[in-house]
Amino acid sequence: MISPTQEQAFWDLLCALDESGILPYVMVVGSWAEYLYTYYYGEDYTPNIRTLDVDILYRNINLPKQRTDFYEVMRTKGFVFVEDPVSGIGKFVKDAVLEIEILTRSLGRGDAHITIPAIGLKTTSFRSQSLLNQYPLPIEANELVVIAPEPSAYLLHKLYINHSRDAVKQEKDRDGIRLLLAHMRSNAEEYARLTQVFDEQPDRIKRQISKNVQRAFISDELFAR
Repeated sequence: MISPTQEQAFWDLLCALDESGILPYVMVVGSWAEYLYTYYYGEDYTPNIRTLDVDILYRNINLPKQRTDFYEVMRTKGFVFVEDPVSGIGKFVKDAVLEIEILTRSLGRGDAHITIPAIGLKTTSFRSQSLLNQYPLPIEANELVVIAPEPSAYLLHKLYINHSRDAVKQEKDRDGIRLLLAHMRSNAEEYARLTQVFDEQPDRIKRQISKNVQRAFISDELFAR
């Protein structure tokens, strides 16, 4: 469950992204996207978040054109930047409550490291993030417009990468998938969107999702028409 301190730290992060001018260019892609879905779905959806990690996808590294004061704004909000001395990859930490990692998407084969010019941050780039980036969902919350993936894309991405996660994270993701899937199945339009987004994926992604569905015993009829 999310503590009030964690919730406040999350909003401090979003405000820092907004104040530094980069909120329109990022997407909340980790499990904290489920928190934002409470603003999208309303009170009948309860997220399953059991992590301190907040993953932020920087959707277009070429925007904004000017350099921002992101580091300074984060510092004023109480975040400390911690950098790995070997890789040069870092994350922002706040009071052992949240750890924020900013990710980018790899456009070539495999994963890589990319530096974002506007904030001067070296990031880890993942090819799998492209699935999320294709389906942005602007969500109005606390006078901010925050971008998350469409729930369908989020659920499918979680299924796509589940086999590559460690055992603890696999089970956490499965719990979140079950809750979100149950909510989507209760709404014909949402479930139709799920099957549509699945059908739009390349065959290699659909095959891996299907394998992970069968391996994780989530549902034998996940995409039954």
